Amino acid sequence: MCYSKEKAFTLTELLVVISVIAVLMAILMPALAAARSRGRALACESNLRQLLLAGIGYATENDGAYVPAASDLWDNSGLHRWHGMRATPDDPFNPLRGPLAGYLADGRVKDCPAKADFMKKQNRKKNFEQGCGGYGYNMTYIGSRLWQKG
Repeated sequence: MCYSKEKAFTLTELLVVISVIAVLMAILMPALAAARSRGRALACESNLRQLLLAGIGYATENDGAYVPAASDLWDNSGLHRWHGMRATPDDPFNPLRGPLAGYLADGRVKDCPAKADFMKKQNRKKNFEQGCGGYGYNMTYIGSRLWQKG
C-alpha cells in the first residue's frame, strides 16, 4: 500500500499568517481613520465656503445686510431661521423656503459631516436649531437686528 502525503499548512503556519495580517491591519487602520477624518474636514470646509458665498450674495442684493439669524426673534415664534422655515414649532425646517435657498446650488444648507446628531421629532425647545446642518450663526453680531429695537 502506498500512501501519498498531501501537502497542507500546519496550525503554526496558519497562526503566523493570521498574526502578520493582524499586525498589518493594526498599522493600517489609524491611517485609514485619519484619511476619513480629513475627507470630512474637506467636505465641511467646502460647505462653509458655499455658505459664505451665499451670505455674500444675499448681502449684495440686500444693501449690505446679512441674512437675519432669526427674523422672528421678537415674537418668539421660532419659525424663521437663516437655514430655513417651518410651519409650526414642532415641524422640521424646510431649507427650500429659507432666505439662502436661492443662493445655494440645490437650495439647502449642507449637513456638516462631523456634526453632532441633532434630535429629530422633538419639541421646539429640544430642536431649536434642528435643520441648520451643524453650522452655527452668530445671532448677536452677523445677521442680528438687535440694534433696531434699542
